[in-house]
Amino acid sequence: MLTLCLALHGAVWSQASTRHLRDFTEVLEVILADYQELEDREQRRSYVRRRRECAFCTDRSKVIDYKDTELLQRYVTDHARMRPRRTTGTCAKHQRALAKAIKRARHLALLPYSTRHVQFQRG
Repeated sequence: MLTLCLALHGAVWSQASTRHLRDFTEVLEVILADYQELEDREQRRSYVRRRRECAFCTDRSKVIDYKDTELLQRYVTDHARMRPRRTTGTCAKHQRALAKAIKRARHLALLPYSTRHVQFQRG
């Protein structure tokens, strides 16, 4: 783009008066400013989200256990629903283990199935 503009500028230089050259350089400056703005926009837009790594794969000492309710609470929403893999960043293997542990904890009443019981107690 810049080489084309400079080639045109050279062709016009030999033929045009100074007034035309001034107009041409103003147009050229506007074009280059727009081009620079486009480049800046592209650089801002090129943000790539870093993929989350599974907390259980990176830290081998963490074990998924149905009795560890503090750990399981992090993978359950406020409405007692299991968080999906895309939000927690766990791998498929550990997500299945988490689901099994959450279901076991619910069955033993360590975790709630839903939050409806809280609504009935208040009202």
